[in-house]
Amino acid sequence: MVILPLYTQRGRVTPPFLCICLNMVQTLAPLLVKTSQAYFIMLLAQPNAATDDDVTALVTAAAAGITESVELLLKNGANINASAMGGVTPLHVAADHGNERMVDCLLAAGANPDAVDDDKAKPIFAAKESRSVVEKLLPITTLDPAIKDWTVDGVLSHAQKLAAEEEAEYRRLKEADEKAKTAQANGRMKIEVSAEMKKKAAEAKARGDEAFKKQDFMLAVDAYTQARHFDPTNAVSLSNRSVCWIRSGQPEQALADAKVARALDPEWSKPCFREGSALLLLQRFDEAADAFYCGVNLIPAIRR
Repeated sequence: MVILPLYTQRGRVTPPFLCICLNMVQTLAPLLVKTSQAYFIMLLAQPNAATDDDVTALVTAAAAGITESVELLLKNGANINASAMGGVTPLHVAADHGNERMVDCLLAAGANPDAVDDDKAKPIFAAKESRSVVEKLLPITTLDPAIKDWTVDGVLSHAQKLAAEEEAEYRRLKEADEKAKTAQANGRMKIEVSAEMKKKAAEAKARGDEAFKKQDFMLAVDAYTQARHFDPTNAVSLSNRSVCWIRSGQPEQALADAKVARALDPEWSKPCFREGSALLLLQRFDEAADAFYCGVNLIPAIRR
């Protein structure tokens, strides 16, 4: 038998926790000593727990589009307005998905329609492809003076304009990501690291780990960068640097590091979770859910 803990000793959640949030209980069931229902109860006992990247269960379930998990978490005390990094709330996510049932569920539980993310955008502007969700949110959202036509059509037009700008930026970042991934993959085939360089890399990584524990994230970034300079084939320093970028509110850098870490070690699950966290911060919710899902499926016990 295999026991898969939902929480670390510090109260942080583990990949099996994300598995449950993503409605993959049947995947876990053969591996659990107790029933999956019992593990749901354990999860619901701490509904506001978060991953190492500060992603809560509620945000994860919303990003995955699993309304049933959202409902269960809310019934058991999950913070309705808890935001992910970037200020995104579960209502932002549900509106972005155009998920009317989830929007209704969140509003009934007291979600704030005037909550703004770090770009000052309210949930109604996330509903760029859902007229019905805009119709639900318009009467309860405070008028935005920057929008002259405060109607369903006017809001949709404004939201779609914002989305087009975000799409252009996304394409630019994606192209940069692909170039970095290709360059790293090519470099991985050629680079040989001496024992001395590996030792220096380990020492630099240790300094980064110590700085991270003290929450000096930029000092940790510097140390992990040194570690990568000494050993560019090691995915761990990149994965660690990714979470430092996340904690510092710099998702583009976090995403780039996570992608390269995945390219360096395709069988390691942690870079997938780093990538998912960065994508959440960038409000690319579908891709975030996919990254979390990929990470869960890389857990050795689940793959066997």
